[in-house]
Amino acid sequence: MTIGEKYIPTQDKVVWYSDDGTMLYGWQNIDGKVHYFDKITGKMSMGQKNIDGHWYLFDSKGVMQQGFQNIGYQNKTVYYNKDGWMLYGWQNIDGKVYYFDKVTGKMTVGQKNIGGHWYLFDSKGAMQRGFQNIGYQNKTVYYNKDGWMLYGWQNIDGKVYYFDKVTGKMATGQKNIGGHWYLFNSKGVMQRGFQYISYQNKTVYYNKNGWMLYGHQLINGKKYYFNTITGAKE
Repeated sequence: MTIGEKYIPTQDKVVWYSDDGTMLYGWQNIDGKVHYFDKITGKMSMGQKNIDGHWYLFDSKGVMQQGFQNIGYQNKTVYYNKDGWMLYGWQNIDGKVYYFDKVTGKMTVGQKNIGGHWYLFDSKGAMQRGFQNIGYQNKTVYYNKDGWMLYGWQNIDGKVYYFDKVTGKMATGQKNIGGHWYLFNSKGVMQRGFQYISYQNKTVYYNKNGWMLYGHQLINGKKYYFNTITGAKE
């Protein structure tokens, strides 16, 4: 009497016989590992298989897989939950947020527009937040707590920033926005007060709104004059 795993070459299938010699079918827990055997033929499942509307993955020994798995020939990484189901869409896994294609289950990496918002996922698929440098696009952008790339004027941790309304690129240096000149430091923070622009060899003044001022100005009880074209203090 045959017990355990058996390969039947004439039918090109691996089956399993229980201790009483009967062939097993359907879901089976064998030595703490989960297997699936065809309900008609008893053939042990290997590779990807759709069972009752869910995609599963079984290794070369027929063991059901869980967690992150790379499907090399489809060039995708997917995720199977504790029940072995492939997951889709937004998922929170071990405290990190991931997005899996709603059709293929492929884990997203890099930049992706989802529902009209741009997101960034690292090389391991985790959604990013906060300031991020996109090297190949030569820009620093910002993603809020929901992972959305932000645009335009933003107050972040009590500091004011400006992000391009099309690309999301964080402004640094001098920038004319809405007809006013602003100054942003190397970290993108909008500047106020007296500022020295070294490469233009001039001192200028930005008010509480960040606007460069021109002409006669009364600042802290003192009178100043700023060139009406360049804004340079004279």
